[in-house]
Amino acid sequence: MEQSENISILKSKIQELEAEIKRAKNKEELFLSILNSISEEIVFIDAEYNILDANKAFLDSLALAKNEVIGNKCYELLSKIGRPCDKDSELCPLKLALSSNKKVEVSLPQRGQGLREQYVRIAYPINLGPSINSFIVEIHRNYGDMSTLIKALQQTEQKFFSILNSVSEAIISINQDHEIILFNRAAEKIFGYKSHEVLGQNLSIIIPPQYGDHYRFIRKFFEKPEQKSMFKNITVTALKKGGQEFPVEIGISYLQTEDEHIFTAIIRDISEKLDTEKRLLQNERFAAIGKTVAHVVHELKTPLMIIGGLSQQLLRSAPDSTTQKKLDIICEEVARLERLLIDLGDFTKEQTLVLRRADINDIIQDVIGMMIALPSSQRYHFVTKLCKSDVVIQCDPDKLKQVLINIVVNAMEAMQEGGEIEIISKRFSDHVEIAIRDYGIGIKEEDLANIFEPFYTTRERGTGLGLSISYKIVQAHCGELKAQSKLGEGTIFTISLPIR
Repeated sequence: MEQSENISILKSKIQELEAEIKRAKNKEELFLSILNSISEEIVFIDAEYNILDANKAFLDSLALAKNEVIGNKCYELLSKIGRPCDKDSELCPLKLALSSNKKVEVSLPQRGQGLREQYVRIAYPINLGPSINSFIVEIHRNYGDMSTLIKALQQTEQKFFSILNSVSEAIISINQDHEIILFNRAAEKIFGYKSHEVLGQNLSIIIPPQYGDHYRFIRKFFEKPEQKSMFKNITVTALKKGGQEFPVEIGISYLQTEDEHIFTAIIRDISEKLDTEKRLLQNERFAAIGKTVAHVVHELKTPLMIIGGLSQQLLRSAPDSTTQKKLDIICEEVARLERLLIDLGDFTKEQTLVLRRADINDIIQDVIGMMIALPSSQRYHFVTKLCKSDVVIQCDPDKLKQVLINIVVNAMEAMQEGGEIEIISKRFSDHVEIAIRDYGIGIKEEDLANIFEPFYTTRERGTGLGLSISYKIVQAHCGELKAQSKLGEGTIFTISLPIR
């Protein structure tokens, strides 16, 4: 009976062992399945450089079966496939891993079939306890043919710069020392510099600290790098190569590499945007003022005509010279107010153009002829520099003459003692420019911003409507009227008209 029980217990233990062996085999099969599905080469090596086991990828690289590999020295087999390996070398990953008991990664060349490839050997020391010998798990990663890799990198670089230079916004990168390290083609166009002129230069060459203190900006970022406020768009004044200032909008991003901190800015020239906004605002003001003025003109026109008519009647029957002088003053002021109302009417009504083909140079010559005929013109010398080719455009010649006369009269009044007035015409591919220059007293900067506003004048008896009307006439021609001036040096008015 006792023997029977012992046999039963023995059978039970045998069954448990068999089940355990089966589970172990299943685990081993699962492990080998996973191991062999990995595309990287994996090999198990003992402290004597003997190969204990290897996965399918490693065996395939050697073109050998497992039984032909196990037990062989790793460095002997690796040398056969173009991976020279010296077990005594300081670069041997096994030696380094065993001595340091840490993961070791070594990059080595591989030669084979005329190609120079790069592969990495990563060695992990495994220590399972005092009763089991230590061994190394080594992983090989092949990075392929170096020439192919370099070619691929070059192609990627070419694509990057092709995209970089195709965008319309300026893209500029600087490092933590504020040195420019990237300057695309749009940046060359906007700032006027070639990339080789600015690379390695301080950012101050295009954005001086007094316009946008990038030193404080980056210092503040490093003090609190978690703040994202620096990535918001900001507006600053930038500097072109020739020293010309212009407004830009900047959006900034940040990248940290192993070697340096890189700040990249996308920069847009917003000069045109601000000019457009200014013109729209000016047009809105003109429209609002025009409505009010039109109502005032309507209300004043009839009473003023009555006052003028009655004053003329009284003047003819004035009893004495004193009364006659007073009535003369009334009639003169009424006439002045009537002229003002005519100007106001011209300002308030929409400019209707009678378009026809006309040569700009002929219009300029006609205006000069009219101005020379004036008695006061003897003090002035008119100099013309007209483009040699004909500049025929679709325009209203009479309205353009009105504009030119207004500007020339202003030039004459700016030089009370006389002087030279230049009139220049230039033809471009899509437009023509007329510049009228005087060498008079000039216009203050604060006045220059308002000279096209209605009723704004710096003259004692000016109405402030001449330039406003001229502006509207040029605008009706889809053109632009601008002014530049310096006190004591004179003023230049420039009219741009499209060639249509």
